[in-house]
Order: sequence, then C-alpha cells, then structure tokens
Amino acid sequence: MKVALVGVNSSISKVLIPLFSYEAEILTLGRKNADITIDLSNQNHQVFLEQGIDVMIHTSAHFGGVTYEEISDSVIVNVLGALKMMNAAFHSGVKHFIYISSIYSHLQSSSNFFNIYSVTKKFSEEILELFCKGKNIKLTILRPSQIYGNFESNRINQPFFYSIVKKVRNNEDVIFYGTHDPMRNFIHINDLAEIIYRVVKRGIEGNYDCVYNENITFTQIVHAAKLAFNSNSKIIFDKSKPDIADNVFEINTSLNDLINFYPRISIEEGMRLLAAYYL
Repeated sequence: MKVALVGVNSSISKVLIPLFSYEAEILTLGRKNADITIDLSNQNHQVFLEQGIDVMIHTSAHFGGVTYEEISDSVIVNVLGALKMMNAAFHSGVKHFIYISSIYSHLQSSSNFFNIYSVTKKFSEEILELFCKGKNIKLTILRPSQIYGNFESNRINQPFFYSIVKKVRNNEDVIFYGTHDPMRNFIHINDLAEIIYRVVKRGIEGNYDCVYNENITFTQIVHAAKLAFNSNSKIIFDKSKPDIADNVFEINTSLNDLINFYPRISIEEGMRLLAAYYL
C-alpha cells in the first residue's frame, strides 16, 4: 500500500507516519521537509502526482483570521487547495481520498465561534463531494473536535487550552470569566491518528465526526493539569465579566462502531503525557 500525506508538517501527519511506516510506502507532500514540495497558498502552483498511490490523506489547513489577507488565504488553502489536491489525486488514479475537516464545519453563523475556518472547512467538504460525484474515487471526510497533543502546532492552534496548561505548570491561578463552567470537546492527537489509520485499513468512506467520548469543562482541564504537574494553582471565576459560552457538538459514535475503536486518552492521561513532554 502507498499512502500520500498532504501537510507533512502537521501534527496529524507526524503521528500517522510511524503508524503506517511498517506496512506502507509513505509519500509526503508539503512546503518543506517533504518528498514533493507543494504550496497550496500559491494558486498558480500545479501539482502532478505519480501513479500507484492508494490513499491520500489531506491534513493541510489554514486557520484563518479576520483581515482580508487572512480570509483570502483561508479560502485559497482550505477550499481551492483541497480541490487542487483532489483533482491531482483523481488524475493520478488515487483510490481513496481522506479529507481532515473540522467539527467547526457544523457551526451556524449565529454561533460565537463561527469564523472563516469553519466556513472554509464546510465549503471544502461540499465542493469535494460535488467533485467526486460519478468519479471512481472514494471520499472520506473526518471532522475532529479540538485537537491537543505534544506538538508545537497543537499549542499554536489551541492557544486557550495551552494557556491553562502553562499557568498550572507555573503554579499560577487560572481565571475564567463569568460564573459558568464552559464545556468543550478535546481529542488527543494519538487517538485521532488511530481513527484515521483504521479508516484507511478498513476502506471506510462517508462523512464522520471524530470526538472524544465525553465533553469536559474548563475546571476539569485545570484539575487534570494540576494532578499532572503537581500544581497548587487555584481556579477563580471573575463574576464581573460575562459568561463564556459552551461549544460542544453531538457525540456520534457511528464511525467508532465501524472501526471498533473509541478514543482512549482521557483528559487526565492527556495531561500526564503533556507533563512528561515538558520535563
């Protein structure tokens, strides 16, 4: 089996490489440190792939912003870039295309968390589905919840989560606005990689959410971090500020049932892994 990873420098690719390395030939694509250099931010950059690739896993993403340039770059990378790679995959005879989207693609414009990242992820899903209609290529869309792990890119993409970790590690008090203890869903990068690996091995196609088995609160994150770092940090709710809203989605286990795997790394275990990383 030959597996192509688009976005070789992403945390997802870095965990997938050792999973596949013993049984598959791996071809990496990215802007640097890759077998094939590609630049999805350059609309004029053409991508030509060799024949014989069985599976392509697309992990590249632009996380957006609010300026014209950031919004434009998100559209170019997340939508046009994904379409470019799908077109290249189709013309080179790739049998299975796996697109790593985001649970944020479910967000409506009324959500406080609705942004260009969620918009472009949703549009890229729909455009890839449209492109694949009537073509001999399998498409799988996976929508992970918020990803954390022992990589710098995880810290960059989850700044609030890692700001909590940093404060607890430094024995600083953690302040949350309002009186509400907000809920989120975090999946560890190792669990997500195992899900993707099993999707490839079993040839699963379709659209699926990838979430941890339960939603957790901010205070649960702090308590798990305190145990992992042996910290004396305190939790303070600033009642003078407005509450922080929940941001959770339905926990659907249909994919987990198909691949016979359910995320195993609890927030407590995830924090222990982070603590070991920081030592």
